[in-house]
Amino acid sequence: MRKIALLCILFLGVILPSEAHSKKPQPQVVRGNCGKRSCNEVLKTLRKTYPIYVQDFEKQCPRPKTLGLQVINDETRGQRALFNCWEAKKQKRTRYGDYLGSLPMPGSESKFLIPLPTSAYTQELQTKYLGQIKQAQFKCGTKSGAFNILEDKQNNTVQLQCYFTAGVVSLDENGDFASDGEASKGAFVDEILGTFSLKTN
Repeated sequence: MRKIALLCILFLGVILPSEAHSKKPQPQVVRGNCGKRSCNEVLKTLRKTYPIYVQDFEKQCPRPKTLGLQVINDETRGQRALFNCWEAKKQKRTRYGDYLGSLPMPGSESKFLIPLPTSAYTQELQTKYLGQIKQAQFKCGTKSGAFNILEDKQNNTVQLQCYFTAGVVSLDENGDFASDGEASKGAFVDEILGTFSLKTN
């Protein structure tokens, strides 16, 4: 009986870990159009620089879907990578996917930030809350949004409202896993990215 028990322990200690190892999730499949660099290299760079944002995009695109990257140059917002999550199967000759957001490529970080609208509070916000404002500008940038400043006179505060388009459905018609247009333009939504107290007069 002792020999049988010993064999069982050895079996559990050797076989089961190898089985668990074989069931590890497969790495994210990345395809697209990233210019002179491979999209895997671009994703690696962005994952190192913006790990939380990239992790969120990847969670929204589980296998067997394909994570698509498309690097574009924008005079206003610099060079950035667009993230799409493509369906595993085509419908006729078209592949559909969900637009997830964007991130700046190295060197384009300052252009990527969404500017605040001109208001009586803009200068105070950028002076008093510089770090928080830049974080909000970056987050709104990942959504390709724009800002409203909402005033609450009763509480002497303002809110930073980022409004953007959600639910955009992209389409790929030539099989390169880069967007060729939109099957659905989505709808406008908003998110409050901070509430800030104002100086008392």
